[in-house]
Amino acid sequence: MQKPGTTGLIPRQKLFGNPTRAQAKISPDGRWLSWLAPRDGVLNVCVAPAGDMDATRAITNDRKRGIRFHGWALDSCHVLYMQDEGGTEEWHIYAVDVSHGTVRDLTPLAGVTAYIHDLVIDQPGIAAIALNDRDKAWHDVYRVDIRTGERELIVENKQELASIVLDRQLRPRIATKARPEGGSSVFRMDGTALELIRVVEHEDDLTTSIQGFTRDGSTLYLLSSIGCDKAALLAMDWQTGTEQVLAEHPKADISQILRNPETEVAEAAAAEHLKVDWIPLNERMAGDLKRLHGLLPGNIDIADRTQDDTLWIVRSSAAESPGDYHLYERNKGTVTELFTMRPELKPYRLAPMHSQTIRARDGLELVSYLTVPEGQEAGRESPPPMVLLVHGGPWARDGYGYHAQHQWLANRGYAVMSVNFRGSTGFGEAFLNAGNREWGGRMQEDLLDAVQWAVTNGIAQADRVAIVGQGFGGYAALAGLAFAPDQFRCAASYGAPANLSAVVEGSPASARDAYYLRVG
Repeated sequence: MQKPGTTGLIPRQKLFGNPTRAQAKISPDGRWLSWLAPRDGVLNVCVAPAGDMDATRAITNDRKRGIRFHGWALDSCHVLYMQDEGGTEEWHIYAVDVSHGTVRDLTPLAGVTAYIHDLVIDQPGIAAIALNDRDKAWHDVYRVDIRTGERELIVENKQELASIVLDRQLRPRIATKARPEGGSSVFRMDGTALELIRVVEHEDDLTTSIQGFTRDGSTLYLLSSIGCDKAALLAMDWQTGTEQVLAEHPKADISQILRNPETEVAEAAAAEHLKVDWIPLNERMAGDLKRLHGLLPGNIDIADRTQDDTLWIVRSSAAESPGDYHLYERNKGTVTELFTMRPELKPYRLAPMHSQTIRARDGLELVSYLTVPEGQEAGRESPPPMVLLVHGGPWARDGYGYHAQHQWLANRGYAVMSVNFRGSTGFGEAFLNAGNREWGGRMQEDLLDAVQWAVTNGIAQADRVAIVGQGFGGYAALAGLAFAPDQFRCAASYGAPANLSAVVEGSPASARDAYYLRVG
């Protein structure tokens, strides 16, 4: 058996296999805890009374791909989860009765893709579910009884709306629609009647979104970069249309909002530049976040909250720790550990991750993350081989935290670098749009500039660099060998969209115009 803190070879299964436990949740009434855990090697949903983890039992029995997403219905009697059939990506919504373990498919239709549109406080036994049963390209919205599966149409989306926002009575209030020239139109919605209230230009479309209403319907929350570079959290008075900036960050978009589970009022926002920064919006939340950061190490994520907001599920994590889940008793100010996601990694000493800002050749700042093998710090006479690990999307980002591929490669003697090239999300409108139609162009140059930085700073040897990626990252790996073969010793590409014409033509109807503008 390995001694604590050993740097011995970590088996791949311990890094990439199913976690021992993951995705902790708490029922709205605080009586139940739930999480995902392997059952005969397949992830399933388990529950236990909140005060008795020893009474754990599995309430699902999936034998195929495993369950990846779950959460509680607001009645505290059912767990909801998504599942497709054999990798078809035809996602159905299932409800499990916690008391009896009976499972009901709430979307028992062939060839459809469903998602949970809304759960509302005033109707705890109801889920608003979006279904593309009428038209495969567009989702209608149904009111579904979680207990019986009975379905009632709320919105028949014959107007080709990209998104629909419901109020707490499940009435459509706002809708968005893609514009032929890119961007989107935002409408007030009353029944089927649409009133244009805002145009979001193409440049702001990926950094502007509607976040929903407060419970009383008086305030609408938005994330918006309109008129500024970084997306800010705005509160709009629904009657007057006046807007107030609630939170903003100088170097990153606001990307997360914490809302009170009862009133749905925004209480905190987060932005991620090098790491996640939380911005409290009231004094009590400021005290809670300060207390949690004092009690727990690393990143803090509020994973779930009870309806009365007295109990929270909090996840703490770091580059060297996949994550620990805790129960936070808000009135007492105490935390109790529930479980560790991957206790099998505890005996090993994982490598730290270093945040770094690199300058591209045109001066653009590239937030990057570097993991090096133990004893291979920068400036050594013989740096280790390096893997440039490129994220997918490309409208996504790399962030600080536990990264299984970083740990796997560093454990085997490689330095690993992940770079947020232009076009990555989270760093403002200008940075995002600098990647428009730059696949294989300036986006690729950013990756080459990062490699040159690593070589110059003694982190990598120029003739011992590999480029690896999936999705867009796979495309970048292929482009690396095609356009700069002297820069990379080898490449690994998987799931790469190598045919860009097919990427654009195969995109969803609601997003195709944007793909023409962003991909080319």
